[in-house]
Amino acid sequence: MVIDDPEGDPYGRALRRTLARLDVIAGSADVRRVPVWRCIAEPDQVVAELREAANRD
Repeated sequence: MVIDDPEGDPYGRALRRTLARLDVIAGSADVRRVPVWRCIAEPDQVVAELREAANRD
């Protein structure tokens, strides 16, 4: 699981680096992106969605 955290340098390099890594990982694993704010604000909902997705696959 990778949680996107948009905090980083003002030019977005950290976010672009994370997105590039996710693109590479997606070639061999299931990738689901969840914004960090949702993990903090709605942790139970996020877990339920991830479990549902894992059971569907």
